[in-house]
Amino acid sequence: MAWVTGLVALSLAVAACGRDRSGGPKGAPDDVVHAAPDITTHQRSARVTVDTPTATSAGTVVFPATQQVRVNGAGASEELGDPVSVLDLVRGAVDIVPYGGAEVRGASTIRYSFDVDLDVAALHAPTAAARARIEQAKAALGRPTFYADVWVDSAGRVRRVQVPVDRRDKRPGYKDVVLERLVTVDFYDYNRTEGKG
Repeated sequence: MAWVTGLVALSLAVAACGRDRSGGPKGAPDDVVHAAPDITTHQRSARVTVDTPTATSAGTVVFPATQQVRVNGAGASEELGDPVSVLDLVRGAVDIVPYGGAEVRGASTIRYSFDVDLDVAALHAPTAAARARIEQAKAALGRPTFYADVWVDSAGRVRRVQVPVDRRDKRPGYKDVVLERLVTVDFYDYNRTEGKG
């Protein structure tokens, strides 16, 4: 009987991963998360969607990404017009904790919770413009850290990043019943012209 229960649990786990059965990335959490932004930007292209409580945006980014994406609704979040900027926040990840497996738009991923240290993000920013943008965000925030989450696929690419709308918010505890106000940035259909996901 125990093997039947195990078989059911296994089938549910496989079903939860959609068409991608890879199970997500392998390796130490710090290594996976710190490598993910560069692996992502070394792709040819990706579709991107940004959701906030008051607005959405969507488009295709061709790396290195320089163009803006379409915005629907009203919102002040920088990510709506420049979704690739979240990758610079992932570069500042500290205190990384794996949260478990999850499917993001059909891709198997591992979710990692972390704090964004804007000083670290600025240190690893790929351009002077990105570094200036991070320093400006730190000055506006009045402190160097806030919480975030990233979902990484088996190829090491970022599939989703979530950050709080108000960077001063603290991460809710597991027992807290709080409706978080989040910015969610999804990357998908990587290198679509090559037929890859």
